[in-house]
Amino acid sequence: MRWEAKHDRDAFKEVWLLFENAQGRFPLYPGESVWIEYAYSVGDEKWGRWFQRAVRLPTEHLEVQLAFPSALDPVVWGTETSMTATG
Repeated sequence: MRWEAKHDRDAFKEVWLLFENAQGRFPLYPGESVWIEYAYSVGDEKWGRWFQRAVRLPTEHLEVQLAFPSALDPVVWGTETSMTATG
């Protein structure tokens, strides 16, 4: 899988995971599912008071593991937004 940096600033980073590699594209069609696992590290000098993770496609299960120093007194919260209108 390839990735592409959409925004790369000191205070904001956005990376898109692309369903393609050197051999070609491998799209995900309706009704199909995929397991994506990736990891990255951020140095102490880059962490602010928040961390945000956006998922833009319908997602049945999402697991995020974060390791923070206890001295930061981390707090976790989340929101969910539906892609369909309810009426």
